[in-house]
Amino acid sequence: MGKPIFSISGLRGIVNQDLTPEYIAEICAGFGSFLGGGSVAVGRDCRPSSEMFFHAVSSGLLSVGCEVVNVGVCPTPTVLLNVKQLGLAGGIVVTASHNPAEWNGLKFVSKEGVFLTEDEIKQFKQLLKNKNLKRAGLLEIKGIKDEPEAIDNHIKKILRSEYFRDIPVKKFVVGIDACNGAALAAVTSLLQTLGSTPVHLFCATVPPGQFPRKPEPRAENLESLSNFVKEKKLDFGIAFDPDGDRVSFVDETGFALGEEASILLALSFILKKKSGPVVVNLSTTMAVDDIAARFSVPVYRTRVGESAVVLKMKEIGAVIGGEGNGGVILPDINYTRDGITATAILVHLLSDQEKPLSEIAREIPKYFMQKVSLPYQNKDWISKKSKIKKAFAPARYNQEDGLKIMGRDYWIHIRPSNTEPIIRIIAESETENYTLNLIAKVKQALVEG
Repeated sequence: MGKPIFSISGLRGIVNQDLTPEYIAEICAGFGSFLGGGSVAVGRDCRPSSEMFFHAVSSGLLSVGCEVVNVGVCPTPTVLLNVKQLGLAGGIVVTASHNPAEWNGLKFVSKEGVFLTEDEIKQFKQLLKNKNLKRAGLLEIKGIKDEPEAIDNHIKKILRSEYFRDIPVKKFVVGIDACNGAALAAVTSLLQTLGSTPVHLFCATVPPGQFPRKPEPRAENLESLSNFVKEKKLDFGIAFDPDGDRVSFVDETGFALGEEASILLALSFILKKKSGPVVVNLSTTMAVDDIAARFSVPVYRTRVGESAVVLKMKEIGAVIGGEGNGGVILPDINYTRDGITATAILVHLLSDQEKPLSEIAREIPKYFMQKVSLPYQNKDWISKKSKIKKAFAPARYNQEDGLKIMGRDYWIHIRPSNTEPIIRIIAESETENYTLNLIAKVKQALVEG
């Protein structure tokens, strides 16, 4: 068996190499013990291995006396919302999010309906290391209970939000690219409830998990949705990653706005309704600062990873937060990236402004961002930091998460991934050539001896 990646983002690995059902069952027995028993929500995405791992997760939890609340195939944020709303001890999502189909993993949820913090992950790992699990006695073994209302609970919570009151909602015809993933039922229900008509592309659930495009909802991966919107003359298009926590949009002309635009559109709508602090990670576009300045609110930046963003949001009472990967976090609904909530925000933004998405998008500050990744080991990266810093002197540096270099009119963030054996390089400036040159300069520093 290979070595899975176990980080603040949860557990991930290649199916039946890094992750086997036996290993998953043991990990989940540990998680049930970590929670101290109780009822645990288990949801999953549509990957070919997710049903197999659902049973392994359930076996592990049941073996230590937990009850399993099966919320079925649904978006990751749906699982977190139900943990909090139903008063459960915790939750597990069987998903590898945006990783390729041969991967799978687990995301661990606390009773607060948020992912485990870094400290909680450390405590959980220590419990697993000690191997001091108390298995349930014969009469203590519980069962699996289905929760058929899980998605409805999510949709109802969204539609009750104060942000969406008193806005007459227009009826749109919307292209949906769910990447044959878990967002299908939830986004369809939301749009139909709002009076819109969803038109499906890449929304099959059988065969499960056969991704028809690269899983991340980046602009360059959405050519089919862009063409679909143009051909069908749709009002706009929505693209999700396989577990539905990340989303990006295509305007009525077929132009893919890119995943960074999701948080910017959400800020434009939410901050107009309620003023307050914003939290994003170090890799998110500096256009966030421009939009926040329009509303005279502060921006706080954290390490990459939803858990770090949420922790800061709670600390300062942020109105909204998220990440530039298509993740929008609206505390009024859910302390997690939530593609379904982001969709509701967009529908109400378009209805409120009574303009097509292309016109609204033109009001977003424009920068050129480039994201690349290289195969890399963490030990190699550590030895390269000083070389990269020297190459960009006298810029400012932030080493809270990898290395962020900040110049007068640009920034670059270089960091090992939490979920894959790669190093990510993200750069942003006002022009394409400048950004590409920044990326090239980092690559040169990384590959030199």
